[in-house]
Amino acid sequence: MVKKASISIDSEKDLHSDSYVGITSGMKRIVKLLDKNEIKATFFITGDVLSKYPRVFKDLKRKEHEIGIHGYTHRRFDSLPFDEKEEEIKKSVNIYRKIFRNNPLGFRAPQHSIDKDTIKLLEKYGFKYDSSICSWNVMLLRHLFKKKSDKIQIIKSFVGRANPYKITKRIFEIPRASPLIALGGFELKVYPGFINNITLFMHRLFGIPLNFVMHSWDMIDTPGSLTSNITKADKFTSILDNFIKRAKKKYIFVKMEDLI
Repeated sequence: MVKKASISIDSEKDLHSDSYVGITSGMKRIVKLLDKNEIKATFFITGDVLSKYPRVFKDLKRKEHEIGIHGYTHRRFDSLPFDEKEEEIKKSVNIYRKIFRNNPLGFRAPQHSIDKDTIKLLEKYGFKYDSSICSWNVMLLRHLFKKKSDKIQIIKSFVGRANPYKITKRIFEIPRASPLIALGGFELKVYPGFINNITLFMHRLFGIPLNFVMHSWDMIDTPGSLTSNITKADKFTSILDNFIKRAKKKYIFVKMEDLI
């Protein structure tokens, strides 16, 4: 049976830099690849990026891609005071409404740093779903070593459900679940192809939804990034294209809003 899958792109300032080449250049490569494979994706955008480059995301919306929110300045939500959490969400929502004339449906916390207070704020500001929880994804556990991270929430997220579910009366959670190893931009760059093929097989074997996550800066060469040095942007684009072609044999790719 063909199952649904999603590709989501976290769109933010470039890694290890104050530049936005991933938005001005990398995004064009992403869109070209999505068009080629006839896929609609979900873009989680920081508010500062949306305010700087509204035309980029208006064009994405016209192509029927989904636009969600990724905070305003890409700070971890689980280490912010409540009033700063709300300011991050409020500013992002206001910019979104100004540009698109409607409300955002989806949210992903930077570095998957969701917590209970942030979920309450998502309800307050009319969101329909969150996609921050990384069930059974071992990479999530590295955030336990961050000084102000919510370690209890990280552990709860790790042992959470794999399929979309209602996290409150009005908010769905669409987790980035994985059979220990996830599938995303990092994994395609770092792991050999046979590992990613096994991981794709394990997703299907255990009935874990495929929620592929990457970043706008995955499509550019980023100075100072180990993963970028391992796999340059041109090679990554080719690897991603081949991965999508393989996955399409088993999955139908949809926007994340279509999973709730």
